[in-house]
Amino acid sequence: MLQWCSGRRTIASSLLPFILSGSGEALSQEPARPRILEDVDAFLFEMSELRQIRYRDVSFQIQAFTSNFISKHGSAVLPWYRLFSQGLPVSDELVQETLSKLTNLAGEERELTGSILREARLEVMDVESTKHAIVELTSGSPDRWTFVSHFVVPGLAGTLMQGRAELRAVLAEAAAATGAGFFDPSEIVATYGRETVLANRGADIYHYDPEFQSTIAEILVQHLRARDGRKVARKPPSEDVSIQVVGGALNALLISLHRERLRDLDVDGSGLHQHYAALLEQHQIVSKGVVDTVDLILKFLPSFDCYHVLRAGLGEMAFLLAAFGCKVTAFDPFSTRLSAIKAGVAHLKACNFPNAGDLTANLATVPDVAEGRRTLAVATHLLITASSQEEEAILARLEKYDAILFDPALLVRARESHEERESLIDRFRRSGFTHIRDYPRLGLIYCAKNDVAASV
Repeated sequence: MLQWCSGRRTIASSLLPFILSGSGEALSQEPARPRILEDVDAFLFEMSELRQIRYRDVSFQIQAFTSNFISKHGSAVLPWYRLFSQGLPVSDELVQETLSKLTNLAGEERELTGSILREARLEVMDVESTKHAIVELTSGSPDRWTFVSHFVVPGLAGTLMQGRAELRAVLAEAAAATGAGFFDPSEIVATYGRETVLANRGADIYHYDPEFQSTIAEILVQHLRARDGRKVARKPPSEDVSIQVVGGALNALLISLHRERLRDLDVDGSGLHQHYAALLEQHQIVSKGVVDTVDLILKFLPSFDCYHVLRAGLGEMAFLLAAFGCKVTAFDPFSTRLSAIKAGVAHLKACNFPNAGDLTANLATVPDVAEGRRTLAVATHLLITASSQEEEAILARLEKYDAILFDPALLVRARESHEERESLIDRFRRSGFTHIRDYPRLGLIYCAKNDVAASV
């Protein structure tokens, strides 16, 4: 699947529902995926059992195949499935009998179904075949890969746990032989107890408890950091105070300020306009997206001498960055917004909000900066009405920065298609931003020039 996602091989679209679980969007080959894979620091690959379904030169994902083939066709395929799941041969007579019951199928779908019934095989992997699969999967870079086995629950016996113990042994040996990493989550279950780690207070021996998943994630990250001395996160989180706590305090202070300004200056005069007036009504000036973006900047991007927050609005992102010691200048093209930011500086400074007095604000969409000053342009909200000529001027100024963080779908104008977004990213690449990293959870792209990327 990684070869398909990276564009190195093709897979017939009719087979994707048996390989990938998810929506139609998940089953599409997005242009950004190869770049995302190139920038990955570490891969975690969870393997739940040694069995795999092979059809010609592809492997089906068991859960996806069960949902989109077995469950879809129901009782008509059960006699076939009983033999198949035991690894027993399937006769052509049984295939024809099964197809005769699937009267709703026609054309290519009927032909594919018959082919799968005849040619699909259930294989059980051993150490040698697992080693071969790891070598093929890791494409010569096993040091970036860690393979995670299914957990064995202490105190339980039976064929299920025996199978998991065999999986653990096979995967550990194969990973060691190929230079890949290995992690056994059974230790977590033993250390914390099944009632804490597993769902339904330990009764569900297939799934982790949702409330414990963050702990598992932190343990895995620590494991990755320790392996070969590599550091996965660019920067550790603040040990003193949570960014969510600071963001909540900032939100409360800005709501208090702008309620008064809205009352005294009306919607437009206060600089709120309809957008921020609606957020004020919802008590959410400092949104989760703002907090998550600042969290990303602080933890995963290199440190910069200056941070320019473009189209800064009421300054919420700029204030939050400044609170954590960043040297920040907020820019906005509207004078009423600039007045709102300056009012925020005075109010937050009076309330002893951290570093509020150190923030500066200027009237501009994108300033004309000197190159090589180690300045990050935070352009995540830089959406503005502009002519094509004005857009070109804005993009040309952005190209002078050492690094840019932006939303490719909403930089200057809306870009609805993948092609438009990729074209924008390619423009920055041609301008010297050779280090490009995707943050798909936030929909953001980070572009940096060589000298800045080297300091990551």
